[in-house]
Amino acid sequence: DLEESEGPEDLLLRMLVHTDEESDPAASGAVHAAYARLLESTARPDAAINHYRRARELAATAATSTPQTRQLGDGILQLGLESATFAEARLQLVQAYLAHGLASEADREAQKLLEELVGLSPAHIAAAYRVAAQARRELGEPAAALRLLRFARWRLERTSDPAGTDEHMLVLGEAAEAYLSLRKFQEANAALQDAWRILQSSTGASKPADAEAARPEISSTLRCMLGDMASADRKSVV
Repeated sequence: DLEESEGPEDLLLRMLVHTDEESDPAASGAVHAAYARLLESTARPDAAINHYRRARELAATAATSTPQTRQLGDGILQLGLESATFAEARLQLVQAYLAHGLASEADREAQKLLEELVGLSPAHIAAAYRVAAQARRELGEPAAALRLLRFARWRLERTSDPAGTDEHMLVLGEAAEAYLSLRKFQEANAALQDAWRILQSSTGASKPADAEAARPEISSTLRCMLGDMASADRKSVV
């Protein structure tokens, strides 16, 4: 009966207690990350960031105890699972800092992330550059942000990784925000229109509304950016 009445938070707290950080840091870090996401969803951002930090620390511990990369042939390196998890944990922490207005902390963490990209997938590499760009934009350096985003776009345009499609749209959306910061409305609009075209082609929908319904989270993000552009455009006229 107790287990039947147990909610998600109770379950995660019990898992935190019973997962040994020393013997299995990777598993413990994953639980901390999951608990952080739950805390964010219930409007407890400060507590969430603490758990994201702990997830990153434990992922780093797991990564240092295993080989960082393995050779696949033709000079290609692939990260071990623990090392990839460490990169993802650091990315999640950067995103958490950004979500709560901690741009300096996000920038510091993002710069460390950019030093650890060997062996990551194109989508992960592009995501790292995107969040680094967002941190720079929020620190008042939109031109520097655009330089980072150009590399992210270049990397995504040269991959057939299906996971790169969503990331490509997010990169274009962030580019639009950076252009808006520079009051380059035409460039911002072009970036957003490119993102909408990718959305429609990736869903195979014949109508924009159907494409939005198929990918609501990405569509919501792009809609918010359209609102930012409209607001900035009105202010420029006034």
